[in-house]
Formats: sequence, structure tokens, C-alpha cells
Amino acid sequence: MSPDTKDWLWEIKPAGSLPDIKPAELLRYKDLVMRFVKRDHIVSYRQTVLGPLWVFLEPLIATYVYFMIFTRIFNIPTDNVPPQLFFLAGVVIWSFFSEAIGAISPVFHHNASVFSKVYFPRIIVPVSLVLSKLTRFGIQCLMLLAMYLYYVLVEKTPVRPNIYLLLVPVLVLVTAFFSLGVGLVMAALAARYRDVQNLMMFAIRLMMFATPVFYPFSLVEEQYRFFLGLNPLTPILEAFRYALFGTGNLDWIHLLYGIAATVVTFVVGLVAFGRVEQNVIDTV
Repeated sequence: MSPDTKDWLWEIKPAGSLPDIKPAELLRYKDLVMRFVKRDHIVSYRQTVLGPLWVFLEPLIATYVYFMIFTRIFNIPTDNVPPQLFFLAGVVIWSFFSEAIGAISPVFHHNASVFSKVYFPRIIVPVSLVLSKLTRFGIQCLMLLAMYLYYVLVEKTPVRPNIYLLLVPVLVLVTAFFSLGVGLVMAALAARYRDVQNLMMFAIRLMMFATPVFYPFSLVEEQYRFFLGLNPLTPILEAFRYALFGTGNLDWIHLLYGIAATVVTFVVGLVAFGRVEQNVIDTV
């Protein structure tokens, strides 16, 4: 091939200061993404007694614990929504977020042997982990729907969905991108400093108390609402409950802030992940 020919099969160039992520290249590896998703499901339940039943048991156990502590003991109101239904709606969103971050943050250490031998866009692995957790979230939403129908049809509870139910796919998508963005930042930090992962996972657990998972946003005193609202998950979770139950708080300005914060977090995560992956094999 002459030097003037432009139809090159491969082009090798030095890495720039910003990550070079090509959507078309990611689509070419869609089969690999699905293989990683399948691998995550298999590894998650390998050598377990109950296997995939944990997808249902984990949110149900968490819901029962919250019900016993916050309803039976502390008598915290739930905006006229049955407590079990209120808690389960918060648990499925929070579990999706926290599990995705927990899976993405050690991605360089867990896949170092693969990254050092085979080329593919490294971002594929975090994306596949989010898709895997999204599958779990979808299954848990079916459980939420079953409980919802029970309270509406059997218990005759006056909770009803509204037109904002059409907003739920957008809320789930925003949660997925926010989880991916935070996970990419943590993965970039954990690739250089292993103790960062432990510190950040501890911070994520504390973040649950700053998210209205087991209490309604309306219960928060006025002087603390601004600080609680800085958490992008707060408007997402409130809008999710409002769409399902018709109660709670849906502030469009607050929700737009959550979407904007998600975009910023995702972009920062992409840049941090892209810069670290250039020489990560030398540090992990």
C-alpha cells in the first residue's frame, strides 16, 4: 500500500489528553457487551444455595427491616403510601445505584489480566456491569408491580399512578448514567489507590441517609432540604414515587438539576476513566 493511500485498515496514533471513545466502535463490540453481562450474572450466583432468588430476597429483606425499624419502632410517616410499598420503591432504585458502583469501582483490578492481553474498548466492561444491574432492577420492578397490584386490588389502598408514569424510563436512564459516571470516577481513583475504593464505598453507604430511601422528602425540615437536594438521586427518587403513587414531591427545577448533575458526573467519569486506562496496566 502506497503512503498516499487513505484506505488504512488500522491507524495507530499516540493517546491524547482526552479519551477517544467512538460510539460506532462500541456498537461493533455489542456481542462482547452481552457476553460480559452474562458473565456477571453467572459469577454473581455461582456457588450460592439460593442462586437467582437473591434478586428477590435482597430487596424484600431490606424492605422488611426498614418496615420494622422506621414504621414499627420510630413510626415515620410514608406520605399515605403503605410502608412496604414505599420502602420497596426506594430500595429498588438505591440498590441499582449502589450495586452498579460497587461492581464498577474495582473494574481495573478484576480485569487486569484481560486488559493486558486483548484489545477492546475498556469502557465496555463498566457499561456491561450497569446493564447487568439494570436487568436485576427490571426483575425487581416486576416484584414492585406485584406488590403494587396487591395493595390496589386487594387492600383497596388509594394510591394511583398518573401521567408522569411515562417519565419512569427517563428516571431509570438518568440513574443508570449517574451510577456509571460515579463508578467510572471511583474506578479511576481505585486503579491508583486501592484504599480509595473502601473509603468511597463507605461514603456511598452514608449517602443512603442523605437520600429519601426510607423516609419521605416532605419529612425533612425546611432548613435542611437544600443540602439534601444537592444529592442528584433525591429528585429522581421523589419523581419515581410521585409517578407511581401520586404522592410526594415533583419539583421540575430540582429534577432538571439532578439531570444536569448526572451529565456533568458522567462526562467527568469518562475523562477520568479514559486518562487512567492509558497506562493502568503499569499500576494495577
